[in-house]
Amino acid sequence: MISIIFLVISLLIIIAGLFLGKGRFALLIVAVCLLANIVSIALYFLAPALSDVKIAIATREVSIYMAVLITLIFIKNFRLPIFHPIDKIYYLLLLTYFAFILISLPRFSLSALLMGRELIFPIATYFLFRFLNLDAKAIKAIIYFVIGLAALAAVLAIFEQVYINFINSKLWEQINISGYLSQKYGSFAGSYPGSWVNYLPVFINFPPGFRSIGIMLDPLATGHFLACSFAIVISWYKGRYKRLLALVIGAGAICTFSKATFLICFIAIGSQALKIRPNPLKQFILGSVLLAILGTGVLLLSTGDDNFTHFGSFRAGVVSLITSPLGHGIGSTGYLAILVTGEGSMEAIDTSFSVYIFQMGIIGLIALLCLIILPFFYLLLGLRHTKQNFGKTPLLPVCLPIFGAYSILAFSSAAAFTAIPVFIPMMLLGMHVSIMVGQAKADGIVSKHGLIMGKVEYAK
Repeated sequence: MISIIFLVISLLIIIAGLFLGKGRFALLIVAVCLLANIVSIALYFLAPALSDVKIAIATREVSIYMAVLITLIFIKNFRLPIFHPIDKIYYLLLLTYFAFILISLPRFSLSALLMGRELIFPIATYFLFRFLNLDAKAIKAIIYFVIGLAALAAVLAIFEQVYINFINSKLWEQINISGYLSQKYGSFAGSYPGSWVNYLPVFINFPPGFRSIGIMLDPLATGHFLACSFAIVISWYKGRYKRLLALVIGAGAICTFSKATFLICFIAIGSQALKIRPNPLKQFILGSVLLAILGTGVLLLSTGDDNFTHFGSFRAGVVSLITSPLGHGIGSTGYLAILVTGEGSMEAIDTSFSVYIFQMGIIGLIALLCLIILPFFYLLLGLRHTKQNFGKTPLLPVCLPIFGAYSILAFSSAAAFTAIPVFIPMMLLGMHVSIMVGQAKADGIVSKHGLIMGKVEYAK
């Protein structure tokens, strides 16, 4: 009951925010999406018998879908952005997903809905921030909010790391966290899921101990959020505390011990090293970053949860593509679907590549490429059209390394494309395309490839 009240209040606040302007409307949506998890645990400990963790967490996605509808209905001078290549691709993806979900419903019912929303959420997030056409001031406010929240999350992650591992390792049992986790994840053996806080072996059996779960209440979700925020700070932020913020947020990201998080951070650092004039230092940094990326990629594929590895899941995806090129249907695999319903293939859950292919076959592979790889190449093309000058496109320096990292994670991890990890990248991409299209329409600049590039100076 109390979670339903939170859901209703959140939606009412978002609707009210619309009357305060598009900027505040968007900022409220970002706040609800990023704070839903921490609110869910607060509601649980406030009234365990009256709360439903799943409903509180679902507020994030319901808010996005509601905001898209509100934008379609109420934003003045709204026009569907149908002329940009990414818009067209994502429209086709959305229609494809709906078709697969409808076909899969009779067979997989609840599982089809659960995994279907995981497919739709990234595109809904993109279209929301693409539709809103936010101005520079609103975008700046949103990114500052993300940075501020990330700094707070990093400090808490560092404190948690020290407290749990060196002062009180029994904290989770003492506060009876298992009740909250049971509502969130379903039944499980033990006081909490081991992979939720335990370090999975990286180098043989090191490191031991607990990983930080942070304000997202999940080490992977917190790690991805901090890594994307780290990329924002070193690639976009120009304030006086840039180095301090990068250090704190980077340290918080390390405390999650998420290999995907490390990969995003390494690629972000590498993208900045490219801006250094050719000299031995640049070569050393780029070489070190390349080795770190390769090492992290190997670790991603060779490790995983419990008895499964990411490489094993990748291989299961390849086998499924060969033996079932049309897929098994939406809901036939997927971590969330298996947790809630207890049904589905476990062998394919550890990479997005295998999840997409196992469910939709060759169409799933095309969908994954269109979702993340094609936007990455669009961003690269945008870089070429600005003569490799990051300063002329406001969000390109951030989007490029993040989408580069996610292009790798698409084939080596499944967590990167769940709600919180994928929210920041798709939000940034939506705002970036909106800015570029708006400026291109004003300047009449369209490339020979039909991609609208535009040029814009952006005050940090």
